[in-house]
Amino acid sequence: MILQDWQKEMLAITVAYRMVECGDRIPMLAMGTKWERLEETIQQMYNLNLIEPSKDCQKWVLSGDGRQLLKRICGMIDAGLNFEIFGIYNFEAVVDDEWWHADGNKLKDNIWDPRFNPAVDGHKEDLRIAMMMWMSETLKREGKIEDGVDPRRIIYLRHLANGEFRDSTDDFLDPSNIKRRFQEVEDIVRSAYKWQDLVPDNEDEAFKAASAIYSFGMIQLRKEEGPSCSGCATPLAMFGDITECPECHKVFGEKRKKPQNQDEYECPKCESVVHREESRCGGCGARLNFSLPEGTVKETTTEYREYYASAPMGTYYGYIPCGWYDPWNPVVNAAAFGVLCGAILS
Repeated sequence: MILQDWQKEMLAITVAYRMVECGDRIPMLAMGTKWERLEETIQQMYNLNLIEPSKDCQKWVLSGDGRQLLKRICGMIDAGLNFEIFGIYNFEAVVDDEWWHADGNKLKDNIWDPRFNPAVDGHKEDLRIAMMMWMSETLKREGKIEDGVDPRRIIYLRHLANGEFRDSTDDFLDPSNIKRRFQEVEDIVRSAYKWQDLVPDNEDEAFKAASAIYSFGMIQLRKEEGPSCSGCATPLAMFGDITECPECHKVFGEKRKKPQNQDEYECPKCESVVHREESRCGGCGARLNFSLPEGTVKETTTEYREYYASAPMGTYYGYIPCGWYDPWNPVVNAAAFGVLCGAILS
């Protein structure tokens, strides 16, 4: 099976993922077994020190570098999730003049942006890839990154994170299924909306339009995934630390810096108090996952995944979530976004 470089990378990453998440056991002597189909990939992983023999020399296990690879993949997926807000952008949604902030560069902090509301009628486009490519171009122009984003890698990893490659080992190893998955990714990229399409035949104006959409989207993301008033549903993320709703004046209580009960945790990134029902930290925007009991370790993955008793779930493989992107200055996000750029395996 002849694969391109990005496909070889993704296949190796998928094998590492399945070794941990699906319990796939790869015999060291693959000849004559179903794993013989991926002998080249297994050899590549060994050459890159991603796998090593088990103690009994019967199977391959992830090495320290292999675990670091999974940590990086978690970072890539997390960084890409900030662009999910652009999955729907409505070019025809009505934005009333009175909704705009005095500076004219953003909507008022208490206003939900209708351009990202799937229920509003109008011409909608999926701008996720477009905005990632615009961010990549921005950071390249600023000299913050050398290699840009390959959207094929991002899309593939998103499918991986969604659990789409957890089928039976036999189905996963079927060459026709592997080729089909890669072709689906190629088709998505080929048909995707581009930031240059925002203003055809005028790249400078298209770049400016993309910059504005980026700011609108990152502000709306904070509003959607940040706190909102339980009394009137006003978004509160842009107001900072407040103890009273600016619209209905519902009192929330004093902000606390340390958890005080079993349903409160300390954000592993900014140390803010986080409640179990929250999926993101209101202080920094770090994504959190409370799906496992505090401080537990899955028995089948003890070697590869650690959960920390002092932090909320979400620090998978030792990775700390990147948090919110700055809505106005993309360059600030260079470190977080940079994990999406360039080759993954080297």
